[in-house]
Amino acid sequence: MKNGHYRQVLDMQTDIEYQTCQQGEWQDCWLISAVVGLAFKRPHEIQGMLQEAGDGSYEVTLPGQDPVVIRTQDEAKATSNGIWAQAIEAAIGRFTDVTAVRVFSFGEGISLLTGHSRTGYTNVTGAGFAPGWRVWSRSAWFEHRVADATVRNRLMVLGGSDGYWTTPKFDWLIPQHCYALLAYEPETRTCRIRNPYGNGDFPDERKRVGYGPGEFWLTPDEVQGSFCGFTVEDD
Repeated sequence: MKNGHYRQVLDMQTDIEYQTCQQGEWQDCWLISAVVGLAFKRPHEIQGMLQEAGDGSYEVTLPGQDPVVIRTQDEAKATSNGIWAQAIEAAIGRFTDVTAVRVFSFGEGISLLTGHSRTGYTNVTGAGFAPGWRVWSRSAWFEHRVADATVRNRLMVLGGSDGYWTTPKFDWLIPQHCYALLAYEPETRTCRIRNPYGNGDFPDERKRVGYGPGEFWLTPDEVQGSFCGFTVEDD
């Protein structure tokens, strides 16, 4: 700490709330999708990164990086009812160009936030995310992979369809846009997904009462038919 005024004041239950995080002015859906996922799955890790100073600035310590002091009103473009998402986004902006196009490295947000590696899978032909050698049961492979990551509390980010090889199967999905894959729900065999913008004109049958803005549900086959990339956090 740089002085005795820094103190950890963020409360995990009230301040680190994934539903309050929305992508703002920067085109960094790859990052905000990972931020949303971490806040959903392991909010205590975000809490541990942030310390507040009394002058409106925040000390942010990302995994493997030296602390940086952020004034969110000057540097952040994400929106949130709290400051946590803005501070994290601005801090990562100190180490990398968050607005750079990441066609193949959209999972980088997972590594920047957690310090862990990640495994990526492509689906540019629309055949599915399973490795090429997995000729049979490709759909079952993906469903198992998402279910396993959910049980292990690993982050997952979906890379948007490229609009060339693969187009979204639904007109309310945004091409070339990343989404947070929050969980696989075995009781309904559906994937719980959130648009990092925190909104979306989804059909009623894709929404559920009591859940946050921007959340919707797709079957594993619908996910594979609508997205070109899938990245999972490694242990």
